[in-house]
Formats: sequence, structure tokens, C-alpha cells
Amino acid sequence: MIETYITKTLSALNEPLVVQGKETAVEDVDGLKRIKDTPDECRPPTQQPYGEEGSDHLTSAPRQRKKSLVRGVDDKKYLSAVTSIPLYTYVLCWIFLLAFASAITIYFIEERRYEIMECFFLAIAGVTCSGLTTIDFMQLSSGSLVVLTVVLLLGSGINLSLIPVWVRLFYLKRSIPLNMRTFNLRDYERLPSFVVEYKCLQLISRIAIAYMVIMYALGTILIYVAVMVAGKDETIYDPQYTPPSFASPLGFAIFTSVSAFTNCGFSLRPTYRGNISPSILVVINFLSLSGNVFFPIFMRWIIIFLSRFSDVESSRKVCFRYILVNGRKHYSCIFTSQQTWLLFCVQLLFIFAQTLCLCVLGNEVNTSQALFMAITTRHTGFTAVDLASQNSGILVLFLAMMFLAPT
Repeated sequence: MIETYITKTLSALNEPLVVQGKETAVEDVDGLKRIKDTPDECRPPTQQPYGEEGSDHLTSAPRQRKKSLVRGVDDKKYLSAVTSIPLYTYVLCWIFLLAFASAITIYFIEERRYEIMECFFLAIAGVTCSGLTTIDFMQLSSGSLVVLTVVLLLGSGINLSLIPVWVRLFYLKRSIPLNMRTFNLRDYERLPSFVVEYKCLQLISRIAIAYMVIMYALGTILIYVAVMVAGKDETIYDPQYTPPSFASPLGFAIFTSVSAFTNCGFSLRPTYRGNISPSILVVINFLSLSGNVFFPIFMRWIIIFLSRFSDVESSRKVCFRYILVNGRKHYSCIFTSQQTWLLFCVQLLFIFAQTLCLCVLGNEVNTSQALFMAITTRHTGFTAVDLASQNSGILVLFLAMMFLAPT
């Protein structure tokens, strides 16, 4: 029987586990204690009285811990339904279904002005966030832009990474008995692994959804403010195109923030060259990193923050610390502490190196444009410089950085 032992010793009290008369070695990582060796039997130290999860007070006297929840429970009985889930099939079906529905919708909204294959190409480019298109966005109707915005939201890389989490939650919820879905983790010394996984997947899903909502809202607000402060001539309009591209400030802010965060690269402004406001470039840079390579970094930092400021008597604190130690097993976008800091340092090194090369070797490239291109080259694909006027060394640099682009 597979058993997962959740005890107070996951650094809630900073006390070592006592395993058959000896202490288990621990390692301090991000302020928590990582258990190096999972024992077969563990005995936690003397417990203090706890309050119920979500309550603001403690019980007046210590409560006697219940017997192990794993007694009489067969993991195989409840995990048989989730061990062979066709996750790749679910993801592919979601991609093709979303692309098919959006292509048909755009085809009829545009009153058949475009070929059906062009609509499919545009829909697939939106779902997969490739950013390729054969249609001029300035000629699309508002309805089609709304459909594309929804496609980008539902087909983003973060959403696709959450599909296995949601599918597994669905199967686990059907398999776990009702009386095992809600209880205080600290009432038990040992728990089945699938119960712990169910609670941790719930927290991961809620944190990721809240993260996306906050980033979309923050990006929209910042871009809208930049448009209103700098004016449409330096934000929405592109002087190289006649007539200039047009969109309402709010619509431009929503579409641009979604496109930048999902790293798709669709834009109502064909290029970001010329008299573009640097504030727009800074916001797009932030959204491009937050929606792609910095997402695992921010996820771990958010979980550390929530764990540190959670009530020490709360069950969620145990779940947060379990996710920090074993999160990679349940969600692909949660790295270990060492991996997170390595990813952070490597990305900063790439950005700094490309920015420096563009400033020194580029033709008519200022610092804000160089930083913008250093980030968008490997993410959204927006451009702020004329690539045709750059020398061959800069083009080779772009090729190398695109080859090293994160997925």
C-alpha cells in the first residue's frame, strides 16, 4: 500500500522526525525542512492543540489524534481510475476542438470574406500561440477580435499545462469517498497519497487561475493608463501604415495584454517601431516574461509567500510545504529551489547579453528597443527595430536566441 505521511515536522514546528529511535536528516531549502529519506514508519513529536482549519482560535485542550486514515484503505482501489488517464489525448482534443470552433465562428462573423482555410490557419496560430497569420488584423471586425481574444485565453500555455491537473482532479474526486474530501490534515498521522495529491492539486489550480486573472487585469490597466497618458499617436497608431491602425484604448489594452501574456504575438499595431512610448514596451516585456519563462519562478515564490504567512495551525500550511518539496510530481511548472534560481539567473543572463549586443552592434537601436527585442525575440515575436537594416551578426544573434527560446 502506498502511504504518504503528513506530519507536523514539515517545518511547521521546525522539529525533526523521530524514526525508529533515530532522527531523519533534513535540509533547509527556502526556509523549510526537506525530508531526504521517507521512512516506512514515522513517529511525530508531541503535538500541541490545534484549531480547526479556517478558525481563528485554538482548542482549549489537546485533541487526541485519530488513527491513521490509511488503515483499511487500498490505494489501488482509488488510483486505478487515474493511473492510465490519456492526458495527451485530452490536450490534443482540446486544441483541435477550440481551433475548429473558433475558425467556423470567425468565418461566419466575417461574412465569408476570407477562405475557410485562412480562418483555420488563424485559429490554429492563436491556439498554439505561434502568432502566424495571413489576415490583416486591421481589417478584422470587433467580433472576430473578441473571438481571437477568447481563443488566446483558452489556448495559452498555462491553461494547457493545467489540463492534466483538472483532469486528474476530476478523476480523483470521483474516486475518493465523500468523507475523505474535507478534513483537517493535522488530525491524522498518516494519509493515503491520493488524498494528499487531491488537496495539493486543488491549491495549485486555484493559485494558477488567480495568477492569470491578476496578470491579465494588471496588464490591461497598465497599458490603458499608458495609452491615456502618452496618447494614441505614441501607443495605438503606427505612422508607417496609412490609414493608421485603430482601436479603442480599452480594446487595444485588453487584446495587447492577452497577446503578450500568452506569447502569441498578435497585435493591433503591426510594428512597435517609430514613436512608440517606452512605457508600452516595458509593460509588454513584463507580461511576456510572466506568461512564459517566469511563470514557474513566480509560482514557487507565490507558494513560499503563502506558506510563510499561513496560520501555523492551518492544514494549508502543510499542503504548501508539501507542494514546495514534491510539487514537480504533480505539476510540471513547479520547480525545485535550485532549478528555480538557475532558471532565473540564466534568463537574466540571456536578456542582458542580447541587450548589450544590440546596443553595441545594432543599427539605430536605443536601450529600450534593445531590451524589448531581447525579450520578445524568444517570446512574443513583437519587433521594435527594422531587421532588414541590421547587420548579419545581429541576425545570427537573433537566430541563436530564438533557438534557445523557452517552450
